[in-house]
Amino acid sequence: CTASTAKMCIYGLLSFVITSFEEETLGSPQHLIDAACEVLSAPSLAELFWEMRPNMGLGMVLDSAVGMFPHTTGPLLQLLTALLSNKSTVKKVYTFLDKMSFYTEVYKHKPNDIVSKDDETLWRRQTPKLLYPLGSGQTNLRMPQGVLGQVMLGVAERGYVVRWDYSYSSWMLFTCEVEMLLHVVSTAGTLLAFL
Repeated sequence: CTASTAKMCIYGLLSFVITSFEEETLGSPQHLIDAACEVLSAPSLAELFWEMRPNMGLGMVLDSAVGMFPHTTGPLLQLLTALLSNKSTVKKVYTFLDKMSFYTEVYKHKPNDIVSKDDETLWRRQTPKLLYPLGSGQTNLRMPQGVLGQVMLGVAERGYVVRWDYSYSSWMLFTCEVEMLLHVVSTAGTLLAFL
């Protein structure tokens, strides 16, 4: 039995278990991601994953990680890193990150520009929202008015975790993050000069 054969068997077993049971009942999400990454590190399985990737099996783990992005970036980036095995899979990961459909963020309190259903499970933006207001302005993401957000129950101990139905490129988001960091660093340098 070779390592690749063993990983293929474990891939099948993991896919079956994840499809058959609720993901929350399978223990720590990080352990599940670690196991998926170990299996997906086999080049043939990374290719197989992208060919078959519906929302079954290990695809469900990726979907869960996408559903928490960018609030939680680690699990998604860990899974996508494991799926990089050759030029073909690199292109698939690049394209995947270019077409995100959810933007998840946490709120301590419900913002004033949000209307919701009585049960607070569905929010609607009443005004557009600039997602990176402190950046240099060269690049930004703007969530338009009317976007719907699903409040994820049982995820946040205090506050609200909201998954907005908003399409964007992660590459644009990463650029905004870098610009925000550069803005903070340059501002800190200016403040230190005055001290």
